[in-house]
Amino acid sequence: MLTLMYALMTMAFIKPAHYIIGSTINKLWKLYTIFVCIFGVVMFLYLKRGKYQKRDSALLLFIFSYVVSYILSTLLNYRNANFFDAVQNTIETVGFICFVSAGLCFHTKNFFKGFLSMSVFWTFLHLCTILIYHDRGMRSGMNSNMGRSFSENWFLLTHANASYFIIIGVLSTLFVYVYTYAPKLKPLAWGYLLFAIFCFFTQWSVAGLIGFFVFAVFMASESVFNKFSIGSRKLDKRKLNLRLYILLCVLFDFMLTFGRLLEGMMYIFKKYFNKQHSLQARVTIWKRCIALLKDRFLIGFGWEQETVTILKTTYNHMHNVLLELLYRGGLLALIPFGAAVYISLFYKKKAGLNDQQSYRILAYSAIAFFLSANFDFYLYRYELLIIFIMFLYYDKIQQNTLFSNVKELNI
Repeated sequence: MLTLMYALMTMAFIKPAHYIIGSTINKLWKLYTIFVCIFGVVMFLYLKRGKYQKRDSALLLFIFSYVVSYILSTLLNYRNANFFDAVQNTIETVGFICFVSAGLCFHTKNFFKGFLSMSVFWTFLHLCTILIYHDRGMRSGMNSNMGRSFSENWFLLTHANASYFIIIGVLSTLFVYVYTYAPKLKPLAWGYLLFAIFCFFTQWSVAGLIGFFVFAVFMASESVFNKFSIGSRKLDKRKLNLRLYILLCVLFDFMLTFGRLLEGMMYIFKKYFNKQHSLQARVTIWKRCIALLKDRFLIGFGWEQETVTILKTTYNHMHNVLLELLYRGGLLALIPFGAAVYISLFYKKKAGLNDQQSYRILAYSAIAFFLSANFDFYLYRYELLIIFIMFLYYDKIQQNTLFSNVKELNI
């Protein structure tokens, strides 16, 4: 029953786009999503019953960062604001955070099964639509003269690049579940990953390809290590310097964004990836964004009307996690978001948990996300937050495993 409940709740967050299901069904689905979000918040508060830990502060920091970006900054920039979407995005983000946190903390295996049954279903169909409609897309009524992003890249769930930030969260959850609870399903997880890589290759979505490819390389090295290592103790003691990898990702982002590293790499991308035009467009967006932020670096511009953002920066988002957060909510959003990520990744866990295989899988997905988010990022794709919430409550996942093993031995 709990598994079914979590599956139905997942359907509120991972669902077909409005141009697929039509305006009437979309409105009804939005109402259902709002109901699920309210239920998710109430469920989380009820299950917690006031018993909060220091690590729960990461959830509040995430929520604060999004509220600043969607509500506070938008109110201060009300002339260009898109209040309806800002409020809805806030409700969905808060609801998703509470829904995932409650599920992982209190009904771990039921949550995994419910979430994955629905999310893998929809994302797999989305990948199929990329293969079927990759030349013409599924968003009808768009003017092809406005460019490829307005005509060809839209599929079952959303835009091709934006869907990466949904799929990386689902992929991370699938691998953690399979390698923790159901090792017999490893071929399914690997098949899903390789299929995603192939679909994004056919669409030539480089930002997503970078993330999936990095994750695949890490996972392949993990498999090779497991195959040729002798004894489980050696595996358990293998450590991953996650702090170093994340620091390198952040430094890489700063060099790309402010150090003109991307301009220096343009020749390589032109020669081997044929992506000079889109990368040059990113450089233009970043430069305009940085120029605009000189007067609004503290609070940002909030959730604007899309046409206003396009007129100011040439596009409707900043194609960079650092600049997107700064543009929407300024330092007031970026700092708590960074603090929440740090607490999630490096919250002190019990001895030995950080050396386990499923922990390394989460680390690989986090590294993959940060690398790809240097080239593209969508604030409203809150589904990716499940990676950090799994980090935050990682011991709950492992406790559930240990309890299951003890129960089986007792039987």
